[in-house]
Amino acid sequence: MRAIFTALLLLLTTMIVSVSPRPVAADFRLCSEYKQPIYAAYAYWDGASWTSEGWWEVSPFQCTTIFEGSMRNRSEVFVYAETADEQTEWSGNERFCIHEPNAFTIFGRTDCATGFFRIDTGNRDDVEHSLTP
Repeated sequence: MRAIFTALLLLLTTMIVSVSPRPVAADFRLCSEYKQPIYAAYAYWDGASWTSEGWWEVSPFQCTTIFEGSMRNRSEVFVYAETADEQTEWSGNERFCIHEPNAFTIFGRTDCATGFFRIDTGNRDDVEHSLTP
């Protein structure tokens, strides 16, 4: 009888765990639909100043988390990306600073020359954007 009770308890526990809701990821991810690795930087308003950060490698046909956490308080972010050979880039008209080839965090955007493109996050928790050729 004890063995049956233990088996039923184990089965019930397994069923509860398998149907329990899993936490939803709340991240900003960039995905690549390109044949080469892409190196990306992003910029955002932190509530006090503009900040740009880089570099993240986005492998071909994969996604990379750029920011971990909810994007709800960031209604927009800006991205600049390029291939390692610098033959292909994803850019825009908003100027932010970058530092090549090293990782960087730069506060402010005075005298910056690199054009980033805007992504509207829609104040969603989870944002994913694909870089296409």
